[in-house]
Amino acid sequence: MTELTTPTLRCHRTARRPTRKRTAQFFALLLTALPLIPVGAHLVALPNKIGMNEAHAVNAAITFAAFCCMTLSVILSRR
Repeated sequence: MTELTTPTLRCHRTARRPTRKRTAQFFALLLTALPLIPVGAHLVALPNKIGMNEAHAVNAAITFAAFCCMTLSVILSRR
């Protein structure tokens, strides 16, 4: 006769925790992706800028650059 066994449950203390390497990879990905967000927003808004005059287009570019600088300053201030 076969013996029935119950599956063993893992305790929360023995659950797999993220390693330092995985944590470092996550933050490397995060810190690489965050500065790219303003660049992507600039490219997405590019078709809308085609009809703008030069002054409005420069103003929009300055706004995107300021957002990029703000993002970098937030990232660097967290260190």
